[in-house]
Amino acid sequence: MTISMQTKARLALEFKQKTDRTTVISQQYYCLPLQIMEIFQDEERYGAWLYLLNPSGGMLEGDRFDLSFVLHPGAAVRITTPAANKIYKSETDAAVQRLSATLAAHAMLEYTPKHTIPYANANYHQLNTFHLAENSTLFTYDTLTPGRMARGESFQYTRCLLEQSIYIENCLVCKDRSDIRPDRLDVRAMGAFAGKQILSAAYMYDARLPEDAIDRLYAAVAEFADIEIGFSALTGGLIVMKLLTDKVSVSESVLKSVQRCFRSFIAPTTAQPA
Repeated sequence: MTISMQTKARLALEFKQKTDRTTVISQQYYCLPLQIMEIFQDEERYGAWLYLLNPSGGMLEGDRFDLSFVLHPGAAVRITTPAANKIYKSETDAAVQRLSATLAAHAMLEYTPKHTIPYANANYHQLNTFHLAENSTLFTYDTLTPGRMARGESFQYTRCLLEQSIYIENCLVCKDRSDIRPDRLDVRAMGAFAGKQILSAAYMYDARLPEDAIDRLYAAVAEFADIEIGFSALTGGLIVMKLLTDKVSVSESVLKSVQRCFRSFIAPTTAQPA
């Protein structure tokens, strides 16, 4: 007899801006193991700053995690995680995480989780969907490592499917899908990981981005050696970055530089009075 140990977890958060321009959680629901730490206030830029937690330590075969963020007009939120997302081995069924984020007018979201570590024989699907207002602001990224490199498990996972869908005013403007199956793909070849091991992607949107935004982004990462990086400008105000490197520490440093540069493009705070 097979005993199913899969977990179905859900976290739903809504944020609103108060009359004093601070952002608070107006509604929340969570089903363990997903939960949040106490909310912080960042008066310089973000009304709300919080950490998502998964105290179980990772995702198992068949796990289903659903995250939902709704930012009402003017809400400004920074969401991150304190540790990497570990994906354990799967015999048959994938571990699936779905994220849906909806940003109303003048809302700002930074969603910057730590990197993902797929163990040997892991099967992981990550499906992120962002619904943006024309005058909202988004900065998000994710990083996929090849596995537990210190144990020699590089690219021994079964499958990692990473999908980003970005809508602006209900119009799909970006569908970015990476379906990585090391047993079917020469991951180190050109056109794949080009000899590198770690893949990062960043997505940034603000209708006020300057005309020289990409030039300034390249300048912000010019100091980093032994990386492969590219920026693409899509429909007005949306930029996508892809990064290949060999060290998580390098990836984190590059992403922080890109994040600082993006912040310099926009006003100190985009939040508007409710």
